[in-house]
Amino acid sequence: MKKTALLLGAHCHQPVDNFREVVDEAIERAYKPFFREVVKYKDFKFSIHYSGWLLEYIKDNDKELFSLMKESCENDQVEFLGGGYYEPILA
Repeated sequence: MKKTALLLGAHCHQPVDNFREVVDEAIERAYKPFFREVVKYKDFKFSIHYSGWLLEYIKDNDKELFSLMKESCENDQVEFLGGGYYEPILA
């Protein structure tokens, strides 16, 4: 049987200086549950993009999520995609 490859990429963004409660809810309901699951499956590979300010917010405010992201990177599971720090329109 022929194998088929699936390329999975995700884009995570919050508007710059969004309300802290909104960002924290997105972290708790979406970003963190995603990483909690993917680190369980070491063969699962994916790409993900975070805007610069959101990545910095996570680093400064949610050590658990940042640790999960780091673990998936160290396991060669994830390829982080870069972009403009503030998601500029003309980037």
